[in-house]
Formats: sequence, structure tokens, C-alpha cells
Amino acid sequence: EAIEALNTKFYPLYDHPDMRDTHRQAYHRQLAGAIYRGQRSLGIEVDENYASTMREMLEAERLEATLTPDDVYMLADSLLRLGYTDRAIQRRATLPDERLDLRVRLTRGLFEEELKRTAPNYDLMLERLGVLLAEPELERADRIWGTARQTEVLLRQGYDEAVVDRILLSMPRLARGDDTDLIELYVQLGQAYVGLGVFEQAHRRLERAAEIADGAGRHWGRIQYLLGLIDAEQGRLNEARDRHADIVRNDGQSRDLLPNLLALGESEAALGRMESAVEAYERLVEDLRRGSAHPLATLEITSDSLMARFAERFDAGQIEEARRFAHIAERLWGVESAPRDVVLALAQVHRRLADDALPGVEPMSVRLTDNALDPATRELVKPLLIAAGAYYTRHAGMVVGQPDVRGASIWEAATSFDRAGQQTDAINAYQGYADGYPDSPRRPEARFRLAKAFHARGEHDRAEEIFRELIRVGLDRGGDKGVGVWADRSYVPLAQTLLLDNDPTNDEEAGRLLLVVVDGRLASPDSAEYPTALLELGRMHHQTNDFPRAIERLEEMRERFPDHPESGRALFWLADAYRLEAKSIDVTLAGALPETRRRELQELRRTRLERAGSQFDEVIQTLGAEDPRRRTELENLYLRNAHFFRGDAAFDLERHDEAIRHYDAARLAYRDDPASLVAMIQIVNAHMAQGNMEQAETANERARYFFEKLPDEAWKDPTLPMTRADWERWLDSSSRLYALDRAE
Repeated sequence: EAIEALNTKFYPLYDHPDMRDTHRQAYHRQLAGAIYRGQRSLGIEVDENYASTMREMLEAERLEATLTPDDVYMLADSLLRLGYTDRAIQRRATLPDERLDLRVRLTRGLFEEELKRTAPNYDLMLERLGVLLAEPELERADRIWGTARQTEVLLRQGYDEAVVDRILLSMPRLARGDDTDLIELYVQLGQAYVGLGVFEQAHRRLERAAEIADGAGRHWGRIQYLLGLIDAEQGRLNEARDRHADIVRNDGQSRDLLPNLLALGESEAALGRMESAVEAYERLVEDLRRGSAHPLATLEITSDSLMARFAERFDAGQIEEARRFAHIAERLWGVESAPRDVVLALAQVHRRLADDALPGVEPMSVRLTDNALDPATRELVKPLLIAAGAYYTRHAGMVVGQPDVRGASIWEAATSFDRAGQQTDAINAYQGYADGYPDSPRRPEARFRLAKAFHARGEHDRAEEIFRELIRVGLDRGGDKGVGVWADRSYVPLAQTLLLDNDPTNDEEAGRLLLVVVDGRLASPDSAEYPTALLELGRMHHQTNDFPRAIERLEEMRERFPDHPESGRALFWLADAYRLEAKSIDVTLAGALPETRRRELQELRRTRLERAGSQFDEVIQTLGAEDPRRRTELENLYLRNAHFFRGDAAFDLERHDEAIRHYDAARLAYRDDPASLVAMIQIVNAHMAQGNMEQAETANERARYFFEKLPDEAWKDPTLPMTRADWERWLDSSSRLYALDRAE
């Protein structure tokens, strides 16, 4: 009503010639007072109203008005609320001595505003409170408030000894018989004793505070929080949990809700009630993320508590629970703002989960791309390894000033990405480690694994360069520390690289490198490189049509290492070497030979074909028993071709009924695959070889129908088990059948 009267009745006359400055001064002072007091009476605080109060009071001063102490207080308080702290302090100094009440109110306001800052100036706060408490005429209630604020600042800084001394010295001056108004000091004294670990004294003071509070009031939540800490410290975990839970459940508006939530999470975790602990922490984090704050449950304190729970669970082997606490800590800060200890915890827990999913597997012995794991395990482990690599990479970037810690994280990132098959990320990490730590004993291993990653990505030139360097340095035993074993392990992958680089001129060198391994000059048969070298030698001899030596090496590998992860592939190459050696014998038999030699070769051909057939059977059983999702594309190709080549072996042995049975099984197994035409053609040929022309004609029509149904592009697949000779044979068979039709 005052504002309305001033604006509607006085303001229209503001510029009237008869208006005096004293009237204008009064107008601005009264309008400022009406706005300030009106806002306070409504229980609101709006910056625009404080700004209006300040503006009107300053305008009154400009008109040379003398501000009353109440006017000065309203102006100073408005300046304070608007952030003009220094100007507010200057105005406070002009208040007369007899208006101590106004100076006290401003000191309280200054304290509250300073406390809202992200980093309060505690020294300045203590200085102002000291000036206030030095006032001899200070009311008892104000002196209690000032003392409590002093001890609050000291508690925030961790000066528990100083708090105890300050309160014990102040109590005699403040006591008046009835000490109910000293409840906050009792609580603070109890809190300081808790901080000092003097639990008996703490319990006495807090019990007195609890008597005064009688189960309610603004201090009840803090009292229960502190008594709960004492209970937990003295092993009364259930009592501690009940105290905190009672505040959380029944006093949701308590100003000490956050520390009770924190303590509840800690108590529930200590009792092994993980779901309840997680629930309490998650609620606390959500409140903190929304902007709630408390000196006993800050972001830092909460994060430290979560990391302590993480460490407890991690060390106890309860890794999934550890991960939950680490992720809650990450959510507390935000993904991009998580501190280094949280990032490292997340890296460690993801790597541990991945390692635990591979029981009995030596680290780095299996990569997910090797298909040595079942599909479910691969799907579980891969995202864990990728996450571990990403977190380790982030952590390495956060500890640049700690070379050893940074190097360890780079290494873990590299091996995590490597095992996950993330070759680009692995290459970057291994390269970073090798370049950044030239004197590390692990550098040769980093270089070796870097070369392996290049090899896996098809960058054979870069892989070859590194493998050669390792071997060269390894030959000089005075070279890099620890390089010897990694030099020895470089022979086989270097040979593999040379065999895959589409340069046949260096294949002979690849063979020499492999012989160094299988001849025992570098490694024993128990080494990981030995069976791989045998396989690579056998495959190399197979590709160069040296089938007897291929058979020798592959038979040795099968005999010595029947459970090797590559045994399925080795068996296919061995069976195929027997099959192709039989075909090479056919070429020899077509020429002129002594009868004795001819019989020897015919017998050798028969045994080779029988051996090929039985081993193609074993390939089908071995690879066919695996989960199709585990098989690589190459293994699928071996399995398919084994079906057809098994029939070929029987056909070449002139066991036509057996051949027809195998070909028919192959046709049914791959009915939509263009390769099934091979089986259909061979069924035609087998029937014709037996003189079963009617069955041959029926089979030939089926083959023609299938052939015409497929597009021409289907026959461009170089992996089809169908050669030019097969097409020629079909043409001959078809011609003979057509000739018979015409004769009829």
C-alpha cells in the first residue's frame, strides 16, 4: 500500500515547481524502505528488489538526504545481496555504536554470503567474527551465534583441536544455568571429538545435545549422524545404520540429510547389504548433481567414500560390485570431469572383469579375433576390454607429470585394445609406449606387439621392418635389455609376414626362418612358436606343391599338438596334401614306368587317398562340432571343401557308392551354395562310372536346373572347389548322356 501511495499520489508531483528536495529525499528513502521491508514480509528474495532498494537509497543520498541507521542497514544489506561485498562493509562501518544490532545482522549476512562461495575466505570470516565477538555489549544470543560460526569455520578446515579448546573456553562465559540454547555448541564439540577419535567425550556431548533436541529440530540430523559414526567406529553397525536410515526415511528435509545418506551407504556396505548401499549412494549423488551441498558430504568426500567402497570390493574379488561403485563415482562428477582416481578405478575394474571372464587363460595369449573363445564370452569381453583401454588412455593423459604411472596406464591401454582386436588403438598405444619409454625393459615387447598389430591390419611392410629390427638387435646380446626373448619370438611372425606379402621371391627366406625354430636352434617344442612354425612350414610346402614335405610337417604338428587351437586348420591342410599328392601321382602314372615302380605308386596313391578321405572325415567332425559363430570364414571354407573333397577321395578310389553318399551329403549341407554343383556333377559321373545311365540322367537334369538358376557372378568365387577339369568332366558326361538319348 505504501508503494502504491508513493507511486500514484506523490510521484506525479515529483517535478512540480513547489516540490522541495526534502520531499524528494523522503520519497526515495520511503520507497526504498517499502520495497525492502515488503519483500522481507513476503519471505522472498528477488535481486530486482534489492537493486531498487539500492538505487532509491543512493538517489536519496545524491539529493543530500541523511540516511538513518535503518536506511544504512537496508542499503548495506542490498549491496551485500547483489554481490557488492566491499561496499557493504564500508556502509557497515558507518553505523553508530549504539546500533550494534544492525552491525550484528550485517555480519551475519556477510558470513552467509561468504559461505556460499565455492572457495570461502575462511581467514576473512574468522577476522570478521573476531571483531564481532570483541564487542563488549554483544547480546548473549549473538555471542553464541558468533562462537558457533567461528567453530563451524574451524571444523570445515579440520582444526578439531582448536574447536575443542575454543568451545571449552567459551562455555563458562555463555552458561546461564539453562544450557538449552547451547545445543549447537554441544553438537560442534561432539563433532570435533569424533574427528579426534575421542569417542567417549564425543558421545557425552552428543547425548546432551540429543536430550535438548528431544528428537526434533534443526540439529537432530547432525546429532544422529555423529552418533552413528561413533556406533560404526565401535562396531555397532546395525545401530549406526538405523540412526542414519531414520533421518533419511523420516526427516527428508533435514539440513543434514546428505551426510546421513553418505553414512547410510557406508553402513549398508559394511553390513554387506550392497543393494541398499548402492541405493543410498545413488540418491546422494542425484542430490549433489542437482546442486545440493553440505560440508560433510561434498563432491570430494562422497567420491573418496565411493572409491573406498570400490577398493574394498575390488580387493575382495567382488568385481561387479566394485564396478557399480566406480560408475556411481563417475556419475557424481560427470563422465568428462571424473578425477584421475575414478578414471583409474574404472580402467582397472573393466580390465579385471575381462580377465576374470577368461579363466585359465594367460594374459595376451588369446585375442578375441583369434576366435579361440565361445561367442558369448567374446560378446561379453570385447566391450569390457575396449572400455578398459579407453579409461587407461584417459588416465595416462591425466598423469603426464608421473612418468612411471603414465607408462603403466599406456601399457594397459595397449594390451586391452590389442586383446579386443582394436588394432588402430593398440598401434597408437604401443607406439606411444615404445617412443615415450626408450629405456623401459618392456620396450622390446611393445615393439613386438606393435609389429603383430601391423601384421593383423595387413600392413606387412611395417610389421616386417620391426620384426627384422628385433631379430637384428637380438643377435647382439649386448643390445636392448630384455630383447632376446622378443627377438626369438619374431622369427615365426616375420616368416608369416613374408609369406603373405604377395612377393614370392622372399618365400625361401620365410622357410629358412621357420626352420630355425623347428630345428630347435631358438625354441624347444614346448614353446608357443614351435607348433605355429610347423604349421606355417607345412602350409608353405603345400602352397609350393611340395606335398611330401607338407605331409611330414603337418603330421608332426598333429601328432605333437593335437589340442592346439590351429589343429582344425592343420588337419585340413594335411588331408588336402594327401589328396593333392595322389593327384600328382596320377600324373606320374600317366607316363611310362617300370611295372614294379608303377605298382608302388599305385599303392602309394591308394593309401594317400584313403588317408585323405579319413582325415577329411575328421575335419568335418572337428570343425562341424564347433559353434558356427566361433568359426572363422577360413574355417567355414575348410569345412565346406572337406565335404566335397571327402567324396573326391572315394571317387578317385573308384568307390562310387561311397562317393555318391558323400556327395549327396555335401549337396544337402550346402544346397544353396554354388559349390553344391560340384557334388551334383560328381554324382552324375559316379553313376556313369557304374553304368547307371538312368540315375545319371536324372542327376544331370538336377545339376542343369541348379546351374541355370544361379547368376553368372556366382561362378567367379575363387574358393569354389570346382576346377576347369570339373567343368570339362561335366561337359563330357553331358555329351555322353545326350548321345545315348539320340541313339534311343
